[in-house]
Formats: sequence, structure tokens, C-alpha cells
Amino acid sequence: MKKTKEEILTELGMFIGTQNYYTYKGLKLTDGVKYLADSCEAYWLLDIICSYQPNLKNEWMQVWILDVEQDSGLVTCENGNKHALVQQFVEFTDFPLPTIKLFLIDGVILLPSEY
Repeated sequence: MKKTKEEILTELGMFIGTQNYYTYKGLKLTDGVKYLADSCEAYWLLDIICSYQPNLKNEWMQVWILDVEQDSGLVTCENGNKHALVQQFVEFTDFPLPTIKLFLIDGVILLPSEY
């Protein structure tokens, strides 16, 4: 059974730090990111992040933002100074939240609350 947007937001707010790391396509995921990918069926978002890593290997701090409007989305990667490095349009998504922000720091994808 899919969780509601409210349930997902409430549960995401509970992730502070991480107990475990999960390896995914050469990167590490925290508990919160694993929960996000599982509960929102959003491994496609992690695939986008992973696909740009060969071009962003010199960027130790990356801020990944997904903004969803109706059934499409825009994924933006910024450096730590809000300078856009990458943007990718997602033609269709059923991602349940209007926006999500993830950090990628030294090979670990994490929620801002886990930083």
C-alpha cells in the first residue's frame, strides 16, 4: 500500500543522522535516502544522480533538487553555493512530493536532516 504525502513527509522528518549505509551504483545511501527511494519508488532519481557523477567528480558537495509540477519534474544539481551545474527535465513522474532536496557529499547521498 502506497503511503500518503503526509505520511512520507512525517517519516522523512524522523531521519537525523544514519545507522546504516547502502551501496547503490558506486555511491552510498543513508537510511533516509533508502527510505525515500523505497517509499516513493524513486530509484530513478538516484539513477539520475549516479549518471552525472563522471562529469561532476570534482564537485565534493552537490545539492540535488527535484521539483515536481503536475506529472513532470525538473532535477537540478547545484554546488554548495547555489550555482547550477546540471538540469534534467523529467517528462513524467508520479513522485508524491512537490519537491525534495538531497545532498551528495564525498560519495554519500543523504537527506539535509542527516547532514
